[in-house]
Order: sequence, then C-alpha cells, then structure tokens
Amino acid sequence: MNAGTLAQAAEEYLAMRRSLGYKLHWQGRLLGEFVGYLHEIGDYERSKAVAEAAIKSWSQAPGLGPEHESTLRAIRLLANALRLLGRFTDARRFNEQ
Repeated sequence: MNAGTLAQAAEEYLAMRRSLGYKLHWQGRLLGEFVGYLHEIGDYERSKAVAEAAIKSWSQAPGLGPEHESTLRAIRLLANALRLLGRFTDARRFNEQ
C-alpha cells in the first residue's frame, strides 16, 4: 500500500466513524502518533502524505476544524516532514501559520 492510499484509507475510516457520531478523539491522536513513528523510522514521504491527509480531513470535520489541537499537531508534523525532506521554504510556511 502506498503512502497516499494508506493516508486516504485512514482518513476515510475516521470520517465514516465520525459521521456515525463517534468522537474518535484518541484515534485522532493515534494517527498523529503514527505520523511521528514514520518520522522516527525516516519515512518522511509517507509521514508527509499522512499528515497532509489528516490536515485536509480534520480541517473540515465537524467538531474539529482548522484550530483544533489535532489539526495543529498534524500541521507541525507536516512542517517537520517537509524540513527533513529539504523543503525548507514550504516547512517555514506551515510553521508560520
């Protein structure tokens, strides 16, 4: 499974469960921890893809939104992945948000 497919599957699952009324607060944190794990093992491309999918989904999710702590954490993780990939200008843009 490639990074985009993995991220999409995780976000679709979380979105479906939330649409059924589940809050899934700890599951959202787990996804963030998974991105952190990908950082630790050096899989920065997959880390970037999962963080981007989380940001997209959580920014629009009822009960979350762009200012929610999970969304902001995903933005920080994305900035870290971009920095580790050598994309310093992009990373700086996310750090300034």
